[in-house]
Amino acid sequence: MDNMIKQSGTFFDDNESYLIRQEGLPSTCSYVVTYLSGDDVCSISPLGYMTELTSGTLIGMDYEIRTGNGRVEIRSSTGVVFRLGKHSSFSIKKTIAGECPVYYGNVFISNDEGQQVLGGGKYRTSCYVPGHTNLLIKPVTDTIDCYYVLNYDINIVEFDENGRQFFIDHADQYTKLELSFDDSMPMRKKYTTLSKHDLTDDEITELYTDWVSPVFWR
Repeated sequence: MDNMIKQSGTFFDDNESYLIRQEGLPSTCSYVVTYLSGDDVCSISPLGYMTELTSGTLIGMDYEIRTGNGRVEIRSSTGVVFRLGKHSSFSIKKTIAGECPVYYGNVFISNDEGQQVLGGGKYRTSCYVPGHTNLLIKPVTDTIDCYYVLNYDINIVEFDENGRQFFIDHADQYTKLELSFDDSMPMRKKYTTLSKHDLTDDEITELYTDWVSPVFWR
């Protein structure tokens, strides 16, 4: 081994060099920005520095994507699509479920691959939605979130202070569910379902037009 000569690089050093990589990429799954619009979309580093965000950026751990008045689409290497509307945020955090996307605001999640808790991520003020998902989550107030469920039934789950997963509620496809939360309560008593109704035809049409159709996301 004494005659080994150090090389200046390898043939693979410039692999995918056309993509922008933030520092500290997640080890279990990659997340890339595939579309954005709006002048004030930005990324906040773990140290608090604000940088411009561009399509083709691979998102690093603990970076926060903020949409401002714009919109951002993010796709994972497992096939999950996240579409963030105005005044929304997205980050990849180390959670009890592993390296996991955590998001807030007006967020549409399409998980046709049916990944478990890790795949669909966690809505910051509410909970995890494992398995197949096609739904929009929006904040109604500071303590109420609304789930607009499309073509897959969902279960909403969380983890308690002992690290055990517990069930909160179930919503059938084409249902709207309002969930309130009280941060002063123990985890298993924190959430209350306020209402659950079938989506109207107009609501379904609006959801498919604004969030499912690629027209506004290309």
